[in-house]
Amino acid sequence: MVTNNKGIDLIKHYESLHDGDLKKAGLQPKLDPVGIWTEGWGRAMIDPSTKKFLRGTGNKNRAYELQTIRSILEADAALRLDLASYEAEVYRMMSNGKYFFNDNQFSALVSMAYNAGGAAVMKTIPRVFNKTPEEVMKAFCMYNKGRVNGQLVELRGLTFRRKTEATLFSTGELKFFN
Repeated sequence: MVTNNKGIDLIKHYESLHDGDLKKAGLQPKLDPVGIWTEGWGRAMIDPSTKKFLRGTGNKNRAYELQTIRSILEADAALRLDLASYEAEVYRMMSNGKYFFNDNQFSALVSMAYNAGGAAVMKTIPRVFNKTPEEVMKAFCMYNKGRVNGQLVELRGLTFRRKTEATLFSTGELKFFN
């Protein structure tokens, strides 16, 4: 299975591209709400010298040095490449035969994995399989928080995204909440 167009549109809507420095050609990296530098459609930047996420406003110059995505075409190609591993991860979780999801459900789970990681999806799958839309919404919205200045806080953008993912999962409708 691959992420369908609704899933791609969902990811692109919430990740967005950044062209914040109009003095520079092309796209630039941006700092996400939890302080991780990203490029393209939300690809987290890893510093090769530390093998860790590149974090903090003090690393802006380093983010620009490490940047590999400068155009929409490059961002789209990187997203497709990155999604393959998240799709495989969600598919592996389904492959035990215990869970089956349609294209929209699969795509909603891949969107969540892309943003929150595989562990969040692994915990979510049993909470959403054959559940009511209200139960699905509750399960997705458990992952609407991030650490900001060391504190775990609800992030409004994540709440909107989780509601969109839950709606796509439950109804097949792509409805944005922001």
